[in-house]
Amino acid sequence: MELVRNNLKNRFEFICKFEERNIPKSASFRWDSESKRWWTEDKNNASKILNYANDILKNELSKIDEKSKRLLEESHALFLKEDIDIPINEGLSYLQFQKAAIISMSKRNNILLACQMGTGKTIQTIGVINLDQTLNNILIICPASLKLNWKKELQKWLTRDLSISILNSKDEFQNTNIVIINYDITKKFFSELHLKEWDLLICDEVHYMKNPNTQRTKNIVGYVPKKRRFITKEIGIEPIKAKKKIFLTGTPIVNKPVELWPIVNYLDPETWKSYGYFTSRYCAAHHDGWGWNVSGASHLDELQEKLRTSIMIRRLKKDVLKELPAKRRQIIEISSNGSANIVKKEKASLQKYENLCEELEAKIELAKVTEFDEEYLQIVDQLNKDIEVSFSEISKLRHQTAIAKIPYVMEHVLNFLETGEKLVIFCHHHDVVDGISDSLTKNKIQHVIYTGRESREDRDLAVTKFQNESSIQVFLASIQVAGVGITLTAASNVIFAELDWVPGNITQAEDRVHRIGQEDSVLIQHLVLEDSLDANMAHKLIRKQEVIEKALDNLHEIKMPIIPEINKKNDIILQI
Repeated sequence: MELVRNNLKNRFEFICKFEERNIPKSASFRWDSESKRWWTEDKNNASKILNYANDILKNELSKIDEKSKRLLEESHALFLKEDIDIPINEGLSYLQFQKAAIISMSKRNNILLACQMGTGKTIQTIGVINLDQTLNNILIICPASLKLNWKKELQKWLTRDLSISILNSKDEFQNTNIVIINYDITKKFFSELHLKEWDLLICDEVHYMKNPNTQRTKNIVGYVPKKRRFITKEIGIEPIKAKKKIFLTGTPIVNKPVELWPIVNYLDPETWKSYGYFTSRYCAAHHDGWGWNVSGASHLDELQEKLRTSIMIRRLKKDVLKELPAKRRQIIEISSNGSANIVKKEKASLQKYENLCEELEAKIELAKVTEFDEEYLQIVDQLNKDIEVSFSEISKLRHQTAIAKIPYVMEHVLNFLETGEKLVIFCHHHDVVDGISDSLTKNKIQHVIYTGRESREDRDLAVTKFQNESSIQVFLASIQVAGVGITLTAASNVIFAELDWVPGNITQAEDRVHRIGQEDSVLIQHLVLEDSLDANMAHKLIRKQEVIEKALDNLHEIKMPIIPEINKKNDIILQI
């Protein structure tokens, strides 16, 4: 038995008897019937049986083996071994496993950060930018619904003085330090994106590139025409050039391993250079009479180990549960470009409403020092009527923003559902529920609905199905109707597509998921339009909830807070 290097074919070969075939097979070697030898191009595979190599080759493979072991350990690492100071803004902090990931990523050129949703992939990536002062020209590609969120997180966590720009389809390219763009408009800015070599390329939600044949995938990772290009006249596409690449996803394998190919081949072409080997080894490739079927899966444990020893860092929520708070809240602001007019009207109506409230308070104070009771009552009566009208106007505009937001909400929801986890979505208006339901149905997402329009029996059945049936992915509900009396612990993720006027109703709705029986950290996301009333309310709501919960924690109380309901309409916005 002997392990040798075949320089001519650029591969490692193992020579052995038939009865010894289990040795190379265990290291994922392939059989070559022509040469009668087992072979692999993968150095990591060869290092698994390095004891059968000569001293020179053994020494080389030992170094590879040690590197693989180190990368494998780092891909799981939860604690920081090195005493390295990671810059951070005052009042913020990294969790231990986040620090470990930042240090590990700072040492590598190409990374697939595949931690589960809610573990802080964005802030870990920003931590790398803070740590590495050489990263000055940065391109961030993400879904349209996350562009503004990336800018907000950078403004919050970035310790360096780097300029930031967000590109929209109608914009001119801006030469800032950090450029944020969505996948769907990479074609428009193709020349600018490919003109230079970026210090860092960040691609968020990289399952957007799972299909190598889509234009957006080709625009980023490049495209080499097939051998018959002289007939088709196909033109190749160069990949975006970057010294360092960080790709983010909570779902490295969405449906099938073949979807990983364009990502891993771009990040590490040396390790992942053969599409044929990749599909035959990990996709159960076979000819079905119509062509090659690569939609299957095989040797998944080996695939994960190979990913971890080359490019992937992956931590599951269950691994870091002790570090995560029991309940986490996020505000995801969506650009209001397409709804700017509605948001502007909303602001004006809110200002009018607040002015009327202030005027009413002033009249009440004046009445305390005057004797004109009749005149005072008339003024107050008219002001109350004006306030009622103004409040109704605000409610209508909030309703319009909720309707306009549905496509962005759905983009975010569909991204999340790629994780395979269950999700609870809360809405305020029935037509928003209907709009989201229609979109879920169109995308073949099984879901149940819980509003005041169903019978008691149907609502109970909806809860039972969501809690017990794995095929039901989404629980779509009205905040007020589903906010009490039910348990939804089958999910640990909540999205508020809208906010309720009463803060207590929001907390009550959260606690359908965050209650006894929940074994996971609960992530609550508020999806709001930039500068909208809901955005303002969400920020105030979260601050208030966190203050109350901290106070209760200090009192060693387990019960979650319930904010008292407000009865007077003119107190609602002021007291949130």
